Parts: sequence; structure tokens; C-alpha cells
Amino acid sequence: MVFDGRKCSQFGPFCAKSNLLDVFRDDDYVITNLNSDQILRAVNNWEGQETMCPLTLATADSPCYNVNCQKYTQTERHNCRVAATSYCTSKCPTITQIINGEEVTRPVDMATCQDRGCIQLGALGSVTTTTPAAGMLNTDPGGA
Repeated sequence: MVFDGRKCSQFGPFCAKSNLLDVFRDDDYVITNLNSDQILRAVNNWEGQETMCPLTLATADSPCYNVNCQKYTQTERHNCRVAATSYCTSKCPTITQIINGEEVTRPVDMATCQDRGCIQLGALGSVTTTTPAAGMLNTDPGGA
């Protein structure tokens, strides 16, 4: 007998964990600054996700709600990247550097980073395969 199902409980398209904070991607900034409307928005939309969006579901301006970020044809993926790059440039600009031969993406300023999902997105590259705010890959290990 072969098991074809998932080996986990399921929330939306993902394996479930037992912590509601997973809906908020365990993002300390987002969780600390939540209001009732944001909690309801994120929880009510969590189940309907068809693809993983690394950005928060708590804010109405999140690219997670952009129709281009719901499916992944090549054109939609590109349009989603454009929307996500613009969003991350204002919510949490990142910089990618080569440090000790490893590519490292970090926020330009962690204290003002409003969506830590932008760090993951920055590591994946933006529309031009560079990070959203940096605009170019900084290969200087001592640079910022």
C-alpha cells in the first residue's frame, strides 16, 4: 500500500505547525505591530493561498494579494517580482554581499525592516536578479 497524501496536517497549501504565529511567518516586527484588522486579514486569507508567498499576509498592500503572485506563468512571475521589488524597496530594502565567498542578504536597516520576508525575497533576487534596494550586487566583503 502506498501513501499518496501529505504526511502532515494542512493549512492552505502548506504543512501545518501547531503555532498560529506561522501565519505571520514568525516575523517579530509584523507580530509586534499587528492590529485586529491585520490579524483577521492574515488568518482569513491563509487558507486560500495556492502558492507560498514569503511576504506578510497582514498588510493590504502585500504582494501576496496581487493576482500575479497567485499563479506562476512566466509573465505572472515577472509581474509578481516587479510588485514585490517595489513593495520591498519601501518596506525592507536589502543588500546582498559576498562575505567569505558566501552570498549574504540582509536588511539595509533591521530596525526599520517592516517585512522580514523581503530578506528571503532579496536573497532570491529581484526582477533584474539583484536585490530590491541595492540595485547591484556588492562584492566588497567589508562594504555595506
